[in-house]
Amino acid sequence: MIVLAYDGSINGDWVARYAMRLAQREPESGLALMHVRGADVDPEVLDAKLRRLADACRRLEISLDIRLVKARGGVAATLASAAPRGPCVVLVCGARLRGGRRGYLSGTVSEALLKEPGFNVLAVRCVQPGLLGNPHELLWPIGARPEAVSSGIPFVRLFASGIRRLHLLRVMTVGRFNYRHLQAERLDELRRLGDDYLSRVEEDLSAQAELDPGVVFSEVHVAYDREHEIALCARRCKSQLILIWAAQEYLSGRFFFGNPLEQLLRNAPCDVAVYRGTD
Repeated sequence: MIVLAYDGSINGDWVARYAMRLAQREPESGLALMHVRGADVDPEVLDAKLRRLADACRRLEISLDIRLVKARGGVAATLASAAPRGPCVVLVCGARLRGGRRGYLSGTVSEALLKEPGFNVLAVRCVQPGLLGNPHELLWPIGARPEAVSSGIPFVRLFASGIRRLHLLRVMTVGRFNYRHLQAERLDELRRLGDDYLSRVEEDLSAQAELDPGVVFSEVHVAYDREHEIALCARRCKSQLILIWAAQEYLSGRFFFGNPLEQLLRNAPCDVAVYRGTD
């Protein structure tokens, strides 16, 4: 089931397109839209936006269930308590830059939802609204933790029917000093370890995501700045969406310029979808 946390903003309209496209790939469950009532959006404006979203869903042959929820203890707490739970639920929300240099996720409703157990979460930073939530070129940078892969494969499966190329990237990180003095033997060893790891990920994708092997490409980089390397790769590969796992330690509740998630959200040349699976 796809659930959209909709705030009524222009960014929310763009993120809604992602939720619609994902719901289109899960036609038996439809799309549930949740909006917390408040003073941020004029009721008449909200009604007009909801009518347009309903029309768009009809054109895509998606059933839409609109749920206007009364606030109880803050927006994030209200959404978390009202949202259905389970391993088949994907809650889609937005990630956008706020004023005062506060970042994209830190201290936001989306960050609070990414911390919430019980359902899968996809927080989308949308900079290419013209894609209409239907990216074809995906970059999936994969870290070493098994949960980054196991919780990411269901999201890849949701995007699978529209994927023309899925680029798997493994960045083997070393310290800045060590990087400058890296010996050829150590470089080859790191690349071999990365290749072996991505080979296992490809096997899991083949078994679980129903992807055509011809659309999957793998690449190993050795670098001292993982997020910078990801952004460079996305630019070079002309990626339309970066799919990135939300490690719990990066959901701090405060904004640090050294936070890898914030760095990537700030510097990525394309849309970014931050995901977390059910705990």
